[in-house]
Amino acid sequence: MHKIVLIPLLVIALQLFAQPIPHPVYVEIRNSEGEIPLEGDITFQAWLQSNPNQIVTEDSVDCYYPAFGSFVKVNCGYFFEWDFSDIMMLSVTEISSNEQGWGAFQLTFDNAQIFAMDEGGIILGDVIIAPELEFPDQFIMEEDTPHVEECGEYIDGCFTYLNVSGGENIAAEVTGTNVLFTTPANWFGSEVMIFEVTGITGEVVADTVEVVVNSVNDIPTIILPDEFTFPAGHEAVVDFSPYLEDVDGDPLVLCVSGNENVNININDLEVTFSAIDGWHGSEEVVFMVDDCMGRPSDTVIINFRNPDDTILSCEDFQVDDGDTFIVPIWTTEIFEEWGAMYFTLILKFNPLILQYNSVSIENSFLNGTILGQEETSGYLIVAYAGFMDFSGVGIMLELEFTAICCGNTELDLETCFINDWDIRNLEDGQVAVNDIGIPHPPVADAGADIYITSGEDGLLDGSGSYDPNGDNITFLWTAPGEIIINNPTQEITQFTASQVNELTEYEIALSVFDGELTTIDHLILTVDYVAGTLEPDFPLVTELTGIYPNPFNPETTINFYLSEDSEVNISVYNLRGEIVTQLLNMRLTVGDHSIFWQAEEMPSGVYFLKMQTKDYTKINKLLLLK
Repeated sequence: MHKIVLIPLLVIALQLFAQPIPHPVYVEIRNSEGEIPLEGDITFQAWLQSNPNQIVTEDSVDCYYPAFGSFVKVNCGYFFEWDFSDIMMLSVTEISSNEQGWGAFQLTFDNAQIFAMDEGGIILGDVIIAPELEFPDQFIMEEDTPHVEECGEYIDGCFTYLNVSGGENIAAEVTGTNVLFTTPANWFGSEVMIFEVTGITGEVVADTVEVVVNSVNDIPTIILPDEFTFPAGHEAVVDFSPYLEDVDGDPLVLCVSGNENVNININDLEVTFSAIDGWHGSEEVVFMVDDCMGRPSDTVIINFRNPDDTILSCEDFQVDDGDTFIVPIWTTEIFEEWGAMYFTLILKFNPLILQYNSVSIENSFLNGTILGQEETSGYLIVAYAGFMDFSGVGIMLELEFTAICCGNTELDLETCFINDWDIRNLEDGQVAVNDIGIPHPPVADAGADIYITSGEDGLLDGSGSYDPNGDNITFLWTAPGEIIINNPTQEITQFTASQVNELTEYEIALSVFDGELTTIDHLILTVDYVAGTLEPDFPLVTELTGIYPNPFNPETTINFYLSEDSEVNISVYNLRGEIVTQLLNMRLTVGDHSIFWQAEEMPSGVYFLKMQTKDYTKINKLLLLK
């Protein structure tokens, strides 16, 4: 038990102090006269057969002559690396007579090794014979498998170096008498290699060996992408040849397993994918390739997507008051087959905190045209038409905003249509605008436009007004003389509309003052006359007189006047010019008329209302905001 502990400790201690492990070898020598050479008249060289590049001489520490009167002492502990399977080579020269001798000595586990004259000692003056080589005609190895040959058995005599050369595709690394052969991947064939051996007197002898690398049939490889994504309801064909390789050129057979919801048809290396009816989602399948020698496999996720899987999102932002910043609108996979050829996007934000500047598709995967953009009271509508590659993912749009007041606002993705698909997975963002002490004027909010009948009372409501810096504010309502405002300096006040004989619009202004700065907001008051209350003093013409409210949710009223009995057609169109609904198609009498459009089943967006009679055509834009 104690020895098991102490031996590792001893090894660790020796490593820490970097001291070599002593292993003295004593070799007795005589000159050709049988005499012991004199001290100082001997020079010697020792090396390991496994590493002829490191040579120990009488000048090395603890290596000297004479030892015990007639022995050369070599301390093998001073070789960089050695073990008890090495053979130590020793060459000895008598300086006065120039007589030489050499010997080869097997190292053992003994603490010290002594080779007396009758046990292998060296007699100087022996003829030193050049090494003789007896290499075989061939070395045989396998493709892609390193091969080691121990060449000591093919060399007879004392030598210092073994060198191997001559290969273009076969590399040889020599360590002592061991030669490691390697080849490039998948290479096979044969090359003649030159084996050169240098004797201790410098002479070089050589032999050639044919190194044969036998071909091995490699198994094929299959490396698939992580996933394939296709539009639901469509077949997709994928050529698998870029994902397969067989260096031997064997015919390949492709097969698949694990598919339940995905139909997979394989024709040679062409694979057709389709989903079972009504299914969309993800499924992991395993493809295998077979060359009759091996059958490797790889897994891939097959995605079939439809617009219900698509997610539109925008990020959260924290900016300083006054900053201008970009809001990317991100999307997961969308497909050309769904049409990503045109879309309408509606984004809602607080216009008192953010100012919308512009839209860009410069960094988008889209390559079409922005058909239009409109921002009304914090409702931004962007329409696009164009082309894209088979599928797209990433940034769809980039919107530029400027923070005009401190506070928080939601970036509310209200609606997005891609062709006929209503994208329902919408992830909103938030913008937090930091207060950095920038003074702001008060915010005036006169409220929505108003529609009343001639002579009726109405209500003006400025309660949406405020001061970003928290200052007290005062109000002042002003209007044309035909509109009587009861209390012009009140936040909320009543007014009375005058009698009119035609549909008439008035602009009413609300001025908000914080003691230093004034801000003004306006609303449009539309006063409709009551038929028969006043006779007009001029001829009336056929006209689309008004649509109120607009924007609307979900109902709006369309007012029009006919100057004569007429066939009237009123229809609503979407951005693609398709009829959404026909509101009216009949003959009406002269006079005022009103119809309603109840758009509860329609998605938010921009629409166009077209009124047409025999001699009159009018198109107005409608904005449905839910």
